[in-house]
Amino acid sequence: MTIRIRIEPTRCEGFGNCINAAPDIFELDADGRVCLRKETVGDDRIDVVRRAVYDCPVNVISYTEE
Repeated sequence: MTIRIRIEPTRCEGFGNCINAAPDIFELDADGRVCLRKETVGDDRIDVVRRAVYDCPVNVISYTEE
């Protein structure tokens, strides 16, 4: 199974909680908004993706299981 991650970077306020949860998946761009280092990850990474979704105070991260 593959996890597809989606973000809404224009709504990001740059808290960086997602980076704390999964620095190999998320990063902040030059404007301080979230961007993806990886758009898909294996199901072995579902726990950190869920943590990033849960920890985002403005709910800009979502995912689907494919």
